[in-house]
Amino acid sequence: MLSNTISRRLCVAFIVICIQNVNVLGNNLEPNNDRFRLDLSKCSLFQKLCSYLEDDLAVLSCTLNVAYNKTQVTPACQQTVWTHQNVLLDNAYLDYKLKQPCVEEPTILNCLKSPELVIDCILTKKLSVNNKECWSIINKIESLIFNDWQITGNFLKNCYADIQAYTCGRIPQDSKGLSQIQTLKCLQIKEQNLSPECLPEVIGLQDMKYNTLQLNRIIFAACNLDQKNFCPDEVPGSWLMYNRGLVRSCKEDIRKYHCRKGVVDDKDVRLAQILLCLENVTRNDSTKLAPECTAEMTDHRKMLMEDYRLSPELMQNCANDILTLCKGIEAGGKTIHCLMEHARPRRRKEKRISMGCQKSLENLVQEADPGEDWRVDPILRKACKPVVDKACQEVIGGNGRVMSCLMEKLGTVVMTPDCEAALIQIQYFISRDFKLDPQLYKACKYDAVTLCKSKFQWPDASDARSEKDLLVLPCLYNYAYSSDQRGKLRPNCEHQVRRAMRQRAISVDLLPEIEDVCIDDLALLCIENSGKGEEISCLQDKIKDLSPKCRDVVNNFTETQSGHIELNTVVNVNCRVPMERLCSSELKNKKDEDDVMDCLISHKNDPEIKANVKCRAAIEHEQIISLKNYRFTRKFKNSCKSYVVRYCPKAQTKTQVMTCLSEIVRNDTIARRKHTILKDCRQQIRSQLFQQKESIDLDPELKEACKLDLQLFCPKVPHGESAALECLQTASGKLSEACQKAIFVVKKQEFTDNAIDYHLITSCNGMIDLYCHNTETSKILDCLKVDCKLVIVNRMIEQNTDYRFNNNLQDACKVDIQQHCSEEKFRESKLTTPCENELANVLKEQALNYRLDPLLGRLCKAEIQTICSLQTEITNSEGQMNVIENLGDVYTELSTSPSKKYFLVVGMSVVGLIFIFGLYCGRITKKAMYVKRK
Repeated sequence: MLSNTISRRLCVAFIVICIQNVNVLGNNLEPNNDRFRLDLSKCSLFQKLCSYLEDDLAVLSCTLNVAYNKTQVTPACQQTVWTHQNVLLDNAYLDYKLKQPCVEEPTILNCLKSPELVIDCILTKKLSVNNKECWSIINKIESLIFNDWQITGNFLKNCYADIQAYTCGRIPQDSKGLSQIQTLKCLQIKEQNLSPECLPEVIGLQDMKYNTLQLNRIIFAACNLDQKNFCPDEVPGSWLMYNRGLVRSCKEDIRKYHCRKGVVDDKDVRLAQILLCLENVTRNDSTKLAPECTAEMTDHRKMLMEDYRLSPELMQNCANDILTLCKGIEAGGKTIHCLMEHARPRRRKEKRISMGCQKSLENLVQEADPGEDWRVDPILRKACKPVVDKACQEVIGGNGRVMSCLMEKLGTVVMTPDCEAALIQIQYFISRDFKLDPQLYKACKYDAVTLCKSKFQWPDASDARSEKDLLVLPCLYNYAYSSDQRGKLRPNCEHQVRRAMRQRAISVDLLPEIEDVCIDDLALLCIENSGKGEEISCLQDKIKDLSPKCRDVVNNFTETQSGHIELNTVVNVNCRVPMERLCSSELKNKKDEDDVMDCLISHKNDPEIKANVKCRAAIEHEQIISLKNYRFTRKFKNSCKSYVVRYCPKAQTKTQVMTCLSEIVRNDTIARRKHTILKDCRQQIRSQLFQQKESIDLDPELKEACKLDLQLFCPKVPHGESAALECLQTASGKLSEACQKAIFVVKKQEFTDNAIDYHLITSCNGMIDLYCHNTETSKILDCLKVDCKLVIVNRMIEQNTDYRFNNNLQDACKVDIQQHCSEEKFRESKLTTPCENELANVLKEQALNYRLDPLLGRLCKAEIQTICSLQTEITNSEGQMNVIENLGDVYTELSTSPSKKYFLVVGMSVVGLIFIFGLYCGRITKKAMYVKRK
C-alpha cells in the first residue's frame, strides 16, 4: 500500500517536472518512467543479442552498434529504436537519468532546471563535471543521440505524432550520415496526409536539400536561433549559401577545368575536392578564375577557418582532443588554433593531439590555404592587423606576400606576441608541405617535379600525403645549400628556398626535418628552451647527448648553418644592427656568406658589440659550437678536410684537429722544408688559432687543464681578449704540471707563428702598421722587438725559458744540441758557426736586460730583490728611466749606482787635479810678484 502511494507520488512529481521543463523536443512524450525503458519485443534480432542488458542506454547502444544489415530490420523495430533515441533529447528523461548520479554537480543540476533545451546545456557544461559516474552517463547519452539534433529540432517536435502514426522512425544506415534521411523519405511518401504542423518542416528540409547535406549541416545548427530572431521571414532554403553559392558562382570554372572529374562518392570530401581543383587553377599564372568565383572561394575558406564545426572530418577526429586539450568548444577560429598549438610537440608527448586529428588539421589548412591570404584566418587577421598596418602596409595582399612579410618581422620590435603565436601555429603546417607556400611553390614547381619527384598537380583532398611529399622541401634545401649540388636549381627557386629556410630557422617547430626526428630529445633535454632559435642552440650545445638520428640531422644543419648566417636566428636577431654597421660590405658581397660571421668575430671586442651583451654572447656561442666539430666551420672544412682525413683521423673536436695540423705546419717550418699542408689550409689554421687565443673558453682542453690555476692565480681576470691566457703565462712558474704542459703547447704555437698571438697582434697593432707592414706576419715578433717594447720583452723572456721556443736557435743549433747537449757537455766542444752566431744574438739580448736570462734571474733572485728593488722594472713601467731634476737626484743616483766607487775615484781625482793645479798656479803667481818687486 505504502509503495503504491510512493509510486503515485513519484508519477505525479514527474508529471509536474515534465510540464515545467519540457521544451521543443520534450513536449511530445508522456513523462512515464515506463516510457524510458526500451522494449525490444518487436525486435526479435535485437532481443536475442541485447536482451541480457538491463540499462536502457546499454540496450540502445547494442542495437545501434551491433553488426547487422539495418535494411533488414522491420519498420516496427526501427520505430522502437528511433523513438528511444528521440527520448534521449527529452528534458524529463535527462532529469530522470542524471539527477541522482549528478547530485554533486551543481552545474548539471542547474541545467536540469533550465526551461531551455536541457541537452544543449548539459553538453556545454560537461567539461566541468568531476564525478566519474555522472561524466560517464553524459558521454553515453552524447554518443547515442541523433548526430544532427541541432538541425532537426523543429522537425522532431512537429512531426513526432506523424512519425508515430505512420511508423516512419528509421535507424540511420550510416552512423556518419545524417540521422533523419530515411525518416524524411518515409514522411515524403505520406506528404499529402501529414499534419499542418509537420508538413512545413518536411518541405523546409527538402528546400535545404537535407538528403545531400554534409559539410554544411552544422551551419544550420549554429545559426538556427539567430535565424529565428533576426530572419524570421526568410525561407530556410536561402540559408544554403555555403556550398550552393560556391558551386553556383564557380559553375563555369568547374566545368571549364573539369573539377567534377574523379570526385569521390564520400560527400564529406566531394566539395573539398572541387575547391582544391579550383585552387590548383589559381596556382597557374596563365589561367584566372572568374572574379565572383574567386570571391566565393575566399568566403568559403574564411568560413572553414572560423568554425571547425564546418569540417565533419575534423569534428569527428578531433572530438576528444577538443574536450581534453581545448577545454570546450569555441567558434571564431579559437578551437582550430588551440588544436594547432597542441600539434606542436613543445613539451610532453602526451599533450599532443592525436594523429587522426593532426591529419584533419593538415587537410583543413590545405583546403583553407591561409598561407596564400592571411585574411582568411580570423585569429591571424585580428592578431596581426596592427603589425601589417605598421610594417607591411605597402605589401599587396595575396600570393603569400603578406605572410612572408610577417615572417620577416619575427624578432623585430614591431612584432607582437599574439601575432607571433598565431603566425607560428599556421607556419607549423605550411612548413611541412612546400605546396602551401605560394611563393615557394610558384618558383620551385618545375624543380620539385624534375629534381625531387613531386607531383605536378595541386593535391587532391582524397589523396593521402605520401612520404615522398614530405621530402620535397628537404630535397630542394639540399640543392640550394649543398656545395656539390648548387647551381642546379633555377635562380628564383633557390632564392625562395633560402628565403623560406631563413624565415623558418627562427623555430625548430618550422624545421620538420629536425623537429620530427628530435622530438624526444627536445622534450628531454631542451624543455626550458623556447625562445627564438633557442631550441636549435640547445640541441647544438648538447649534441653529444642526442640520440644518433637526431645527432646526425643537427650535425648536418649546423654544418650548413656555419656557411649561411641567415640560418642562425640567434645571431640575426641579436646582432642585426651591429652587422649592418660593421659588416655592411660582407653583407652586400654574397660570395662567401660566412665572411659575415668572421667579420662579427673580428669586431667582437669593439665597443659597439661589447655594449650589446646578447650579440656578443651569440657570437661566442657560435664560436664554442664550432669547436665541437671541424665541419662546423665551412671554410676550415673546405680547405683542410683532406688533411684531416689523412693526418688526423683520430681527432674528435676542432681543437684536436687544429693542434694536429698546426704541429705538422710547425715541424715543416722548423725543418725549413716544403710545407705538407697547402697555403689555403694554413691560412685557415692560422685564422682559427688566432680566434682561439682570444678567449680561453675557445680552448676547452687548455681551460680544463688550467681550471684550478685560473681560480687560484687569475680569479678576477676576464676570459676574453686574451687576458686569462696572459695571466697564466705570467704565472708560469707556479702553475700545475697539467696546466704548464697545456701552456707550453700554446707558447710553441705562438712562437712558431706570431700571427696567431692575439695579445701581441692586438696590443701592437699600431706599431705593426707603422714599422712592420711589409713583414711576414709569422715573423712579427722579430720586427717588433725594438718598437713594441713591453709586450715584446715579455715574449722574449718567455722565449728564453726554453730553447724550443726559439725557432731560429733551434734550427741553427740542431746539430750542436744533439752532439754537445745530450749529456749536458755544452762547454766541452766548440759550437758550429751558425749556432755560435745565433747564440751570440741571444746573449747580447740578455746582456741588455737581465730578465731575458732566466738562469741569472733564478740564481740571483734574492740579490735582485734586495739590491735592485728600487730600480724601475721594465715590465711595470714600460722601460722608462727616472728623470734627474736636481742635485739631490744626482746624489741619489750616484749613491745607489753599482759604479759609485768608480765615480768616487773619478771625483777624488778631479779634486786632486784641481788642488795640484792650484798649487802650481800659486807658485807661478808668487814668483811673478817676487820678480816684479825686484
